[in-house]
Amino acid sequence: MFDYVTRIDPALSTFGWKIVGLAHLAMILPVLGAFLPRDAPTNWPWVGAVCVVVVSIALANVGWFRRMVRSDGYVSPPAWIVLCELLVATVAAAAMCYAIGGVTGIYRPVVFVPMLLVAMMGNRWMILVTWFTAVVAVSVAAVASGSVDEGAVSLVFTYGVVWGIAAIMVHLLAMSALQSDDQMAGLVDAAGIAAQANTLEEGVERLLPLVADWAGAARAAAYHAEADAVTAALSGRVELIGRQPETAQLEAPTSDEFVEAHANRGVILHADRAMLVAESGDGEVLAIVLEGLGQPSYDRLMVQFNLERMVMQIGVLLSRSRYVTRLETLGWTDGLTGIPNRRALNDRLGQELAMASRRGETVSVATIDLDNFKVFNDSFGHLAGDDLLRAYADRLRARLRTSDFVARYGGEEFCVILPATDGPGAEGLFADLHDSFRDADDLHGVTFSAGIAVWDGIEDGDAVVGRADEALYDAKAAGRDRTIVDRAAPVALDPDPRPS
Repeated sequence: MFDYVTRIDPALSTFGWKIVGLAHLAMILPVLGAFLPRDAPTNWPWVGAVCVVVVSIALANVGWFRRMVRSDGYVSPPAWIVLCELLVATVAAAAMCYAIGGVTGIYRPVVFVPMLLVAMMGNRWMILVTWFTAVVAVSVAAVASGSVDEGAVSLVFTYGVVWGIAAIMVHLLAMSALQSDDQMAGLVDAAGIAAQANTLEEGVERLLPLVADWAGAARAAAYHAEADAVTAALSGRVELIGRQPETAQLEAPTSDEFVEAHANRGVILHADRAMLVAESGDGEVLAIVLEGLGQPSYDRLMVQFNLERMVMQIGVLLSRSRYVTRLETLGWTDGLTGIPNRRALNDRLGQELAMASRRGETVSVATIDLDNFKVFNDSFGHLAGDDLLRAYADRLRARLRTSDFVARYGGEEFCVILPATDGPGAEGLFADLHDSFRDADDLHGVTFSAGIAVWDGIEDGDAVVGRADEALYDAKAAGRDRTIVDRAAPVALDPDPRPS
């Protein structure tokens, strides 16, 4: 029932104990008033009793302060103990006002200092209890001291309303400061995730629970659309890529919601549902849907503003994941021809050999070199040479199966991996390539030579490519425009012949 308004951490502990120190100083003021000149007599027994109470509370708090320091700021007194201390301090302050007689009106506000302290760090029940105690204590002290005869009701009403409003204002300010701190911390954490995630899936996995907790949502889900979110929503191509908790069931974003979000800075906020939408320059979309928000209507503008700031971090995640993906693609792709490069070739060849070993299949590897490419380059220029290489890459890609693999090996050389293909099958394929490439207009009569090696089931990728290179050199030496199959290594596996 009684608890702090937020979790305790070193920063809040330090702030809280500074306020406690000021509250102790406020309690000392009525004690000093007992020694100031005035007309009314001082009730010294009451003053002594109040001093004992104040010193006892101070000593207890010293002990709690030492525990806080030893725990690095993570251990504070339980909320109910703090409430009890503040109730005792409230009654003590009222008793001091009674003890010093004629100046009760001057020191009467001190009775409400503990209530203001609760308003900064306690929940609503704690505020209500301390407010009620303070009003009753002030009224009793005023009546008992004789300073109020017929205006007791007016005094109770005035002090109750004025200091009640003051407590609410202090509580709202404290809550606003705490919420702003939490919101900023959540945005900082989201920025860290967005700046470190290498893939969209990794970023969403880490970001989604954080956003759900940050927004106070009971359920959250993330959706992805490759391009044109409105069209994707209409055709049902918006992909669910994460949800929190795992069992959460949320309605997928509709095309109307995407349109509305686009017109409202990427944010839709309804009574119990919100959607955050980040878009890339070419239309790719990442949307996070939140349900069960439970945000009060009077905080709508602040919630909207904070959600807009979170959309910026979602956009950073989307942009970074796309950028990393493009970098990885560039790292595995030849920049001139657009086909895989040598690095990708080595990786794919290792995978194909391992798969062929498990399946008991064979693999053929061919290396290709354009004939007299230097002569063509010198005659027509480097730009024409680049166009020729691109034309060869496009034609090779078009003539191969989807399971085959072609890469630029370097310069005017290409390498082809032919899974489940034996020597005669590979040789037949390349015979067709020779025939079709000779008459191609975009190849300008430039032919190619090729060497083929069939994997023996034991050797590694470098060895089989090396044998294909040796066969290629033989083809060059034999007059170019031909393919030679290296037959030095026997095939240890049962091949699946490729039709020629």
